[in-house]
Amino acid sequence: MGIHLADELEISDDWLRDFYKECGREVTLSYTTLNQMKNWAIVVQGTIIAAVAAFGRSVYATGTATAPKEIGTAIVVGAVLAHLFTIRFMIRSILCYINLLRWNILQAAIVQLKLPLDASTDLVKRQAALREKIQQYYHDWASPIPRGAQIASCLKLGFGLLLALPTALVIWGAFAHWDVPWVRGLTVLAIAGTLIEFFDFLTSRFFDTPKRAAKRRNKRPIFPAPSGTPGYIVLWVANVGVSSWIVLGTDQINSFAAHRMILIVVVACALYLALYVLGTGFAPRPEKLRPHLRQLLAGLGAITALSVLVSFNRIAVLVSTGAGVLLMLLALFLRRGKGDKRSVTTQPAGGEQSATPVEKTSTSG
Repeated sequence: MGIHLADELEISDDWLRDFYKECGREVTLSYTTLNQMKNWAIVVQGTIIAAVAAFGRSVYATGTATAPKEIGTAIVVGAVLAHLFTIRFMIRSILCYINLLRWNILQAAIVQLKLPLDASTDLVKRQAALREKIQQYYHDWASPIPRGAQIASCLKLGFGLLLALPTALVIWGAFAHWDVPWVRGLTVLAIAGTLIEFFDFLTSRFFDTPKRAAKRRNKRPIFPAPSGTPGYIVLWVANVGVSSWIVLGTDQINSFAAHRMILIVVVACALYLALYVLGTGFAPRPEKLRPHLRQLLAGLGAITALSVLVSFNRIAVLVSTGAGVLLMLLALFLRRGKGDKRSVTTQPAGGEQSATPVEKTSTSG
């Protein structure tokens, strides 16, 4: 995957000493960060418990008939927030635990090279073993343990207990107060949020072992970090939208949309335009503005959004959108013509034909 070590390069003692020290520093950093993730989960849950207890005490003091239902709803709200935050901290702690094991393994490989347990082991084999571990756990940034062991280890580190209470309270609230819209919406938010987090966990390359990484079709290097995808954010936005729809109800959504449609359109266009600018930047960089179909469609959407923000005149919006469609079709036509001329056929002296590419297309992760 990406970078591969050259077998003929000699590993000097100075480099090994510096790398051994760096491994020690990374072990300390990973252990500290792992504890911080667990501490943050405890702090967040403690804060939520205190807030729910204070709210329940004040509602109970009123003595109203709806007090039990309000307290139950508040418990579900706190449990959902605690559950989602704990899941997120747990995924982050898994990364810290992987880093802890990764740097420990690399440090142990250096010790094995210099102070082998079996003195009969050939030096060349020990160097090859160190090279292989550096290739797997440093350049390829693979995980030393599979995903099942990663989850089990972090649950044993304390996240199992931290997840037990909020998960049980969410299940209790779903059965006891399902008639409350807030409980229904938040239960959906918790379930979908958990599925999103574990989907990201199962598909992210950060958690792949060397064997799992070798089976991937698109073997892009993730060192020092992979390119982020907007899928995670899109799924969470959709989750919040669906949960809000359940909480507010169809009637309230329709009433709000009927009276605030212009505001909704303006906010949506402004958000889309902001995301487009953040994704492409202000400067026209070729690697950001390559005329692929999805980039062209995104640019067409940006033109339309800008037109809506500048003028609410329907004719102006339609004209700008039509101009954007024409520009998109022109760009696709020019790209197709450029692709046909990308390779030039030459006739060498021997009579054989060979295709020489005129330019290389760079791919980014």
